[in-house]
Amino acid sequence: MQRYESVNVYKYDRNGRFVFSCMFGIILILFLTVFTGCEKDESVSAPEITSPDLINQGWDLFEDSEYQLAVDTFLEAIELNVELNNDFKRYAYSGAGWSCGKIPGRLNDAEEYFESSIIDSIILLDALGGWIFVEYQLGEWETAISMSEALLETQPAWRFYHEKTLDFMDIRLTMALSYYNLGEYDLSLETIILHFNSSFEADISTPAGRRELLEELERLSEVHG
Repeated sequence: MQRYESVNVYKYDRNGRFVFSCMFGIILILFLTVFTGCEKDESVSAPEITSPDLINQGWDLFEDSEYQLAVDTFLEAIELNVELNNDFKRYAYSGAGWSCGKIPGRLNDAEEYFESSIIDSIILLDALGGWIFVEYQLGEWETAISMSEALLETQPAWRFYHEKTLDFMDIRLTMALSYYNLGEYDLSLETIILHFNSSFEADISTPAGRRELLEELERLSEVHG
């Protein structure tokens, strides 16, 4: 199975937007001053759009629920520059995966894009988080559990900043649901008691108790959905 590693990407700010370093900006200004200070260009052209620009646009579209346009924009970012920095490329594929995961009938495409985001055995934690939800919806519950364990071990307080209602508690709930679907009712119950409702009780050795467990999972899904 693919080994997941975290990667720290320092090329975007706290809101997930790419930024240039201050030093780079200073150097660029000096260069323009020295080489263009003696000439006056009357023509003013529109700034050329870059792959990082398109990635930012893709996330804006995602946050506006324009998921198909977001997919197209993320893929355009990759196609625009085949030599795109690996950090940017991971981020673009992650965005395409998240966006496809929101489009009915596109779960397999989402899975493919998340897999493509693994470069040099490194995957962004946000990509791993989205992949977990996709695997659960595809019925790959064992995979969803193993991915969840990897994510929570690396970043216990994970939060998805492009959809602020999603965080590590949704990952834990996905684990509890996956355990239930696999018939591992004891682990599902344990997850609920440890992380959601310490006072919850159910005799999972009986059909009635397992039904109570399922009802609690459904209740928690409404709270965290």
